[in-house]
This record gives sequence, C-alpha cells and structure tokens, in this order.
Amino acid sequence: MSDRQYHGFTLIELLIVIAILSLLASILLPSLNRAKEMAKRMACASNLKAVGLAQIVYSNDYGRKSPPAVWQGPPGSGTWRNILYLYGDYVDSKEAFHCPSVDHYLSSWYHYGQKHNIDVPLEYRTAKPPGYPDWQAIHFNRVKNPSSYYHIGDSANLPRWPKQWMTIRKTGGSPRGNDAVCLRHGVANMWFLDGHVESCSAYRLGDLGFIYMLDKNGQEVDDF
Repeated sequence: MSDRQYHGFTLIELLIVIAILSLLASILLPSLNRAKEMAKRMACASNLKAVGLAQIVYSNDYGRKSPPAVWQGPPGSGTWRNILYLYGDYVDSKEAFHCPSVDHYLSSWYHYGQKHNIDVPLEYRTAKPPGYPDWQAIHFNRVKNPSSYYHIGDSANLPRWPKQWMTIRKTGGSPRGNDAVCLRHGVANMWFLDGHVESCSAYRLGDLGFIYMLDKNGQEVDDF
C-alpha cells in the first residue's frame, strides 16, 4: 500500500486561483461585451438593408416613388412603415423595424426614421398631397448621387418621445430631439439609396449635414 498522502488546496493557493480568474474575467468581459454590441449593430444593419430593399420594391410598384413619411387615404392613415408592413406586403415582420440594441419597446416598435422632407431637395419630391403638404414621396430616379443619399437611419427611440422616431431631421426636429438621429451603437446605422448601410460616426453625420444628434441615453452629442 502506498503511503503517499493527498491533500487539498491551501488557502493561499485558492486565493491565487481566485485572483487569476478575476483577472481573466476583467480582461475578457469587456471584449465579450464589445463583441455582443458589434453583433447587435450588424443585426441592425441587416434590418435596415431589409427595410431599404422593401422601399426599393415598393418604388418599383409605384413609379420609382418612395412611401411618403405620412399618408392619409386608402387603405388608411399611417406612416411609411405602416405602408410597407401593415398595408402592403413589402416587409414580412415588424421585427425588421426593431433595432436589437433597443431593449425597450415603449409604445412603438419603430426604431428607424425616414429622411425628413425638409432635408430633401425640392426637385426630388413629388407633388404635395392634400392634408399633409409637407410629406411628399421621393422620386428615387431624380436622386443624382444615390451612394451619398441617406434615406433611412437609426432614430431616437427614447422614453422622452414614446410616439416619435418616424423621421430623422438634420436639426433634430421641433422640439429638439423629436426627429433626431441616434448614435445608439456609438455610431448610427444609415441606409443609402444605392443599397449600402454605413455605420456613421458623429463626425460622419456632421459631414452629411446633421447639426443635432443624440446618444443612446438621449443626451445631445456635441463633440463632432
């Protein structure tokens, strides 16, 4: 019989193991969180691509015109998203309008806004509809440089404005923030008319003409 003796870890050894595990966790967790947020940002971009494609398909059915931001008439009143999902068959699920980085639905499942008409050149717009003179559709064929023309993007889905986010506006709307673009990923995903999605930093949004934008907490971004 062997007289070898076995013993467990000493207290010092256990403390060393715990310290090593804590150090590894502190190193790995931020990387895991960044990877998780990156995955959400990519899923958001995928949703925007799907919604953008739906706009293109809609425009092919309606003389290369986009859905108007607001609509009143048959089949019913609503927004551009209602037209694509509720009244049309262009988007399969309302989840396409939900950004996975938003963890609250509030009273709306809309997290993307269409470019506000006030930011659209007059020559791109259709005739003014009765009742909603500021909400014309856009003639896609008239857009001179589709690769630099953003049309849909991350809008400010925040508790302060639970029924907005229908449009995005360079000035943030009135009151400020009502139609704001939102850098909810640290950047804002924007769909351009040529079909690509770009993750735009505050500096890039500034280059696109935005003078007001919000971060994911609803605070104004002023460093751009």
